[in-house]
Amino acid sequence: MQVKNLLVWKKHGRPSLNIYGSGHELIMFSGKIKKSYQTNIIDGVASFNSGARKTNGEKIHPTQKPIELMEKFIFDSTDEGDVVDYFGKKKKMDLELQKSKMDAEIKSV
Repeated sequence: MQVKNLLVWKKHGRPSLNIYGSGHELIMFSGKIKKSYQTNIIDGVASFNSGARKTNGEKIHPTQKPIELMEKFIFDSTDEGDVVDYFGKKKKMDLELQKSKMDAEIKSV
């Protein structure tokens, strides 16, 4: 797969524990892009929050991403009916985007 872009996701509302801690994550965007030119401007959304939500006082996942952010990436890089292999996102996205999916989760032993 060819790397198409290196994206910067600026996280909001996430305090840093380091003096020069990062409030962002780098995202490597790659794949076999079949669609024509996609804009790098996300309309209709001012910003994406970090997405980490708590259930019974515990974080759902330590590296949780906003559904809206993942939807944008999936929409821009797939066609209807494509299989999407992403890590642990909710099935809600599959239903909304009419995509198939394979769940994968990497855990250290």
